[in-house]
Amino acid sequence: MAKLVREEDGLRVKVLGVSALVGIVLFAVLPFVLDDVSFGYSAAALALPLVCLGVLDLVLARSWFRLAVAVLISAVFCIIGWMFGAVVAMLLLGAYGIASVSDLIQRRWFITFMESAEHLGVRPERTRTDKLVSFMFDLPEDLDMRNMKVRGSIRRESIPWRQMALSSLPTLVVMLVVWIVAAAVMGPGWSLKGSILPVIVASMYAVAITMPLNAFFVMDARAEMSGRTIRLADGLTRTSYRLAIPAAIALVVVLLFGTVAALEVVIASAVFCVALRMIASMLYSMAGESRFVSDAYSEWTRTHPVDLCSGFDGRRSGKGLDDGVPGTPRRPADFALPGQK
Repeated sequence: MAKLVREEDGLRVKVLGVSALVGIVLFAVLPFVLDDVSFGYSAAALALPLVCLGVLDLVLARSWFRLAVAVLISAVFCIIGWMFGAVVAMLLLGAYGIASVSDLIQRRWFITFMESAEHLGVRPERTRTDKLVSFMFDLPEDLDMRNMKVRGSIRRESIPWRQMALSSLPTLVVMLVVWIVAAAVMGPGWSLKGSILPVIVASMYAVAITMPLNAFFVMDARAEMSGRTIRLADGLTRTSYRLAIPAAIALVVVLLFGTVAALEVVIASAVFCVALRMIASMLYSMAGESRFVSDAYSEWTRTHPVDLCSGFDGRRSGKGLDDGVPGTPRRPADFALPGQK
């Protein structure tokens, strides 16, 4: 297990696994039990893991008001139609679940990916993780990344729209593939109502598995060397562009020969995906992001050297090294330079 995984994360993993099993069973059984339910409708059950995880996090945080509001709004939309209620529940409660899954994935893989990138150019034989990291972050084999650094604090004076857009590119790549498949299989007899739920559920998991990559943007993971700085986020952006452009062209071609319902599914799921990504990102930034950054920075700097004057600002006379940033190294009491204890 990765070093950032906490004991309390075990409960989330168990709930995720059990609810996933229940969701798969419901997806397979409901069309044979209920006459009016097809596999297109029963696909909503596959969103159960993310919804259940969202409910669990709200219960653990004792956020009863938020939970009540989300359930009430979903119930109101159920009066219009059960599908509307299901979609609203996926959006409101699923966003909490996606934020929780994102935190779990980051804690499991962030340090692993960082260490893989760090030793990419010096390892005698590349592992599967090395190959994945090299592809995702556009890192050549002979690049020396052994001076890897991360940011230890989050300082935002405004909403980072550019960072949000760039970090959403991997989600776009996955959704382009989903839309191509959906548009290709939809025949003339298909409708928006009967096809939208599977694509919406797919968009939920697309956001869940790609949102953790935002950590490399937030923490500014980089390798500093003479003359230049290699940022993992920049490499991820380049890879996303290379994959997104041909996929977008393929989607346009498929839609030109497809049905109107296929175009409607793409537009509706795109709106849902954007709203879900923004809500989940906002929820995570307000709850678990700062704690993850602190834990990841502390773990990384524990085994890696830091700058001699890390935490010291010479412009502030009399200010010590301890500036309150989580993970800042502490100097011993008998440190050689007076005034910097």
